[in-house]
Amino acid sequence: VESIPNRVRLLRDTKGTGVADFESVYAENLNQPFGLAFYPPKDPKYIYIANTDSVVRFPYHPNDVHIRGKGEVIIKDLPGGGYHQHWTRNLLFSPDGKKLYVSVGSETNVGEEPEKRAAILEYNPDGTGYRVYANGIRNPVGLAFHPVTGEMWTACNERDGLGNELVPDY
Repeated sequence: VESIPNRVRLLRDTKGTGVADFESVYAENLNQPFGLAFYPPKDPKYIYIANTDSVVRFPYHPNDVHIRGKGEVIIKDLPGGGYHQHWTRNLLFSPDGKKLYVSVGSETNVGEEPEKRAAILEYNPDGTGYRVYANGIRNPVGLAFHPVTGEMWTACNERDGLGNELVPDY
């Protein structure tokens, strides 16, 4: 993903050498894209792209070198932007493919956040069924399910810009 030029670039190793020898602009005209996910996870028919303020899905075909057709905005009310790099949005499907999770960082450095900020949000794959899955997470920037326990894990960037004379955030 190339967030600043607002596009997704495809790199492909067509010769099996372990080095990409083909590249193309796979999707463009996005809004600070960051997270990608394929659905359903085992035999994808869609690629989901998380913009800073929305989630869009496109039909997915493994041999395509660019997006076909117009994307469908399935989540259109994500709060955009945020404090420093907190505009990033990660995506993750549950192992059974029944839920989509979206991470949303805080809007400020210190303070109370609105409901859809500093949280991991849960949706159905079609964008319905919204609920807050976890909150009070200042800037979740990675999402994964533990392969044995099934617990969701996230990497979280906590306070910054407050100086070095504070206690650790753990």
